[in-house]
Amino acid sequence: MTFEEGTEIVYKPRGVEPGTLFYGILDRLDPHLSVSSFATPTYLACDGYGWMEWIEHRPCSDEQAVARYYERAGALVCLTYLLEFTDCHYENLIAHGEYPVLVDCETIAHPFAATAASERLPELAPLVTESIHLSLLLPFDVEPSDIDADVDPAAVSKLGMEGMSGIGTDADPVRLSAVTNPRIEAANTDVMSISHERPTIHRADNTPHLEGSAQRPGEYLDAIVTGFEETYRTVRRLHEDGRFREEILRDGSLERIENRFVYRATRRYVSVIDALLSRDPLRDGVRFSVEMERLAAPFFTDLISDDRYWPIYERERAALKRLDPPRITCHVDGRVPSFDGDPIRISVDRSGYDRCRRRLDSMSESDLRRQRRLLRECFDGTDR
Repeated sequence: MTFEEGTEIVYKPRGVEPGTLFYGILDRLDPHLSVSSFATPTYLACDGYGWMEWIEHRPCSDEQAVARYYERAGALVCLTYLLEFTDCHYENLIAHGEYPVLVDCETIAHPFAATAASERLPELAPLVTESIHLSLLLPFDVEPSDIDADVDPAAVSKLGMEGMSGIGTDADPVRLSAVTNPRIEAANTDVMSISHERPTIHRADNTPHLEGSAQRPGEYLDAIVTGFEETYRTVRRLHEDGRFREEILRDGSLERIENRFVYRATRRYVSVIDALLSRDPLRDGVRFSVEMERLAAPFFTDLISDDRYWPIYERERAALKRLDPPRITCHVDGRVPSFDGDPIRISVDRSGYDRCRRRLDSMSESDLRRQRRLLRECFDGTDR
């Protein structure tokens, strides 16, 4: 919505409390950091929905502004790691001048559920679940050749980002290899048919630009690491003094938040909806059911080996039948997810609140060195 004086806002069909919480944490932490201040979007919280200031991509004014952008990006990597974020992909981060802005914070303190990939790849899963990679802000990949030959490559691919990270390596479009979208051939003719193509994602909005040229993170790696280290050491000092959870995090406000439980990637749901809207499923109920059952297949191929998650599949079907991507929620301090306000009869392994507390308690110099090494390897493969 655009007002006459030019103000632009966007409607959020869900509560915006996670966003107000996260940016409140940033505001309270700001006086303790030497990293430049962040841009804080304005929110208007209503009952079950809300409005947010529209954040658009803007170029940086000079090279120093780009360096400040990447310092702030390093700070975001640290905070999303400590606060157990996930799903911070390229569509959820906007390069707003010299400010990296997360425009969707609904996965703060995300509940933890052991995934099929973590069960089948126990030696590699901690690389994601216990590291800065969990937030999906950083580009990384895992090659099947890195592990035993008898491991399913499909499970390995779930541990990589394939160009969809919030902080990408560059702004060039990238074609996805693991996803297909239907495309109509010869529309409105007797030989009309459906073909499938690999979609291309465009990442210009989550990369800072200077004078029309994309400024790649590898060229500002030291700034990213500086922002990360400064934020990590500051939070650790405040936590050891007992001030971070009391003054910055304000535990009571965190516990009341209901966040999103990302059981499967939204793009996976979108691909199913696209298939359901193609010609054969629309005219044949059997084909409609076959496309829907694509989400059930992992339960029979050991990609999902825990039967307790079957109730989630039932809710996914209910949402997809009305052509909506399923949105499953969970209270930050709870372990029972909900769908459409009704509890699902399952329990995740650990609440997001417990994970946050454990992450803060485990901060150390050795953990900082490990995360810094992973951070550098995302862009240049070395730890200088």
